[in-house]
Amino acid sequence: MKKFKKHWFTYIRDYRFHSIFVKNLLLILGVITLPFISVLVLSFYVYSDIQESETRAYTDRQVAQITEQVKNLFDESRMKAVMLGMDDNVKLFSLYSAENQKASVIQDIFRFLSLYHMTNDVIDSVYVYAPESKLIVSEKALYEYDDFYDSGCMEQLGKSDDVFQYKLIERDVLGQPLKTLSIFYHCIYSAKVEGIIVINLDVKQLQKEWDYGETVSIEIRKGEEILYRDSRTAGNASGKNSFFSAESLEDGVELRIWMDTSSVNEKLRMIWSYIALFIGIMFFVTFLLVFHVSVRMFNPVSEVLDVLKKDMPSGTEEGEPLQKRDEWTEIMGAIGANAVHRRNM
Repeated sequence: MKKFKKHWFTYIRDYRFHSIFVKNLLLILGVITLPFISVLVLSFYVYSDIQESETRAYTDRQVAQITEQVKNLFDESRMKAVMLGMDDNVKLFSLYSAENQKASVIQDIFRFLSLYHMTNDVIDSVYVYAPESKLIVSEKALYEYDDFYDSGCMEQLGKSDDVFQYKLIERDVLGQPLKTLSIFYHCIYSAKVEGIIVINLDVKQLQKEWDYGETVSIEIRKGEEILYRDSRTAGNASGKNSFFSAESLEDGVELRIWMDTSSVNEKLRMIWSYIALFIGIMFFVTFLLVFHVSVRMFNPVSEVLDVLKKDMPSGTEEGEPLQKRDEWTEIMGAIGANAVHRRNM
């Protein structure tokens, strides 16, 4: 056993694939390798399924979370506009002409608008516009339409059959640049009278509110008109690690979400690397065990061959080159040579 271990390389070199030792080693190794290959292939397919499932679960969670948050803000803003339009003071303000406006009504609207403004950091300002009187109430004061400080916002108000209008407006307000997602709510009080509620959502605050990290980008639009786009350029995600979803909100508003899923895939690839490393280590350990078993199986043959070679008479022809015979041929040749030599003694 020890002798063979010491000279196993010599046997492999001399007999190559004709060696009984090599044949047994390859046979056992082939039988053992087949399950490893099966496990490796199965692991690859399982990994592909897990990758797809985990990516889908991640994107579904993200889409649901983002959609819920955006939808809640839109619903809250619309609800505030509707409640404001239902207020009796707002209704009276919209119905009265400029000459008939009452100070108490205006004061109540001031308090109402200030309260609305304080309830949410995203709301930059709230206006009530009465087309009948050409007056506008903000939380600051009462203005005539032509003298209103935020004329850039009111100029975007156009005729529409929609109850809600949505605009992304950039302008200067009191010398400061301002960008808002503005919601215009048309309150119809009669066939000829309406009031318009304007809720301006500060885009800078929206970007803080809707910051989902560098891997997520969102865009809100109605038709071809963009209502909101975050600081990262939306729509540029592409490739096998990209994901896109379009979620419909109310009033024809659409939320578009782009996601980079490479972080999820990277975690799964790390897990796959550990699995492949484990399989590789197990295969190496198995190879050592198979080699050890093959050595033990061949040990009797090796010992017989060594004894016969010692007893072979000098000058015996070795016959075929070693690479063209195996150990059994060597043993039979040695036995035959010894028998002939003993008969001739």
